[in-house]
Amino acid sequence: MRFWRIAVGPNTGLDGDGARLYGGRWNSEGTALVYAATRLSLAIIEVLVHVPPRLWPDQAEAFAITLPDNATIESFDVDKHALRQPEEFRAFGDDWVSRRNAQAVLVPSVIVPTKLGGIVTEEANALLNPAFASDWTIARTPFRLDERLRRSN
Repeated sequence: MRFWRIAVGPNTGLDGDGARLYGGRWNSEGTALVYAATRLSLAIIEVLVHVPPRLWPDQAEAFAITLPDNATIESFDVDKHALRQPEEFRAFGDDWVSRRNAQAVLVPSVIVPTKLGGIVTEEANALLNPAFASDWTIARTPFRLDERLRRSN
C-alpha cells in the first residue's frame, strides 16, 4: 500500500523524529511516529492546516511511501475506541508504536471524515511505525503548492 507525506521545512525525514520531539495528535513527546495520508491531496490539506498557504516554502517535498505487500496494516476502529480527549489519542498511538505489531494503522482525519453522512470517503491518515522504515520503498520529489492557493485574499 502507498501512503503520502508532504514535508515542509526541517521535518523532511521519515524517521519520526519531528513527532518524537514535539508530539502530535496521535503521539506523545518521546514517541517516534511518521504521519502520512492515503491520498496526496489529504496530505496537502493536513499540512495546510498548520502552514498558511502564503507561507508555504518552495522547498516542500512529497514522499510516496510504499509498504511491502506483506506489511500488516491495521485500521483504527472508531466504534471500539471511543476516544474523546487529546491524551487518549496520544496514549493509543504511543501504545500502538510500542507494540510493533503493524507497519501502519489507518486513522480518521479530523479535516476530511472517513464517513460523510453514511458514505465512506476512503480518506484516512496513516500512522507509520519508523521501526519498519527499512522495509519501505520511498520516492521523494519537490512539491510546489499551486500559486492560486498561495494568494492572499
